[in-house]
Amino acid sequence: VLVSFVANAEIETETMLAMEKSTVLLQCENEENGTGNRGTGYIVSANQYIVTNWHVVACSSEGGKVSVMVNNQPVFSEVIYHSSTPDLSIVKLPTAIDRPNVKFQLNIGKGNETFALGFPGAANPHGDQFEVKVTKGVISAVRGASTSGAASYYQTDAALNPGNSGGPLFDNNGHVVGTN
Repeated sequence: VLVSFVANAEIETETMLAMEKSTVLLQCENEENGTGNRGTGYIVSANQYIVTNWHVVACSSEGGKVSVMVNNQPVFSEVIYHSSTPDLSIVKLPTAIDRPNVKFQLNIGKGNETFALGFPGAANPHGDQFEVKVTKGVISAVRGASTSGAASYYQTDAALNPGNSGGPLFDNNGHVVGTN
């Protein structure tokens, strides 16, 4: 079964639904100084480990608390790894959740179609915060590509807005190729 999304891009319904289930909303709040951030992440291992951007959960380094929205309820979680370059972190949920782990595609070239999932409404407290959104794009440039597993940077024209940070960028097969 195929379903049409954004500009008639075709992707299998099951693939899109699995990617949506793997995508989660994260929030980092520091009650002491009133700072915080919201963004997106995706489940990568043991239904418990999440990749996101470091800037989404960076307030945790100053005493802020990280929560992952599971069934519209916050679940406090721990940042177990972070790097400001290349702006990535791994967040661990206290227990596994019933969400699928993503699969990865290590090499993707220019001209390939991609999709970005995220919670752009998360940056707007009056928007639809808990609905994952999808946008479509094409890889227009590849930088730092290496067969040794070194980080690659992709340029895509998929629309990304505040709240999309940390979400998956994936191909037609539902394989993650990068982090927004």
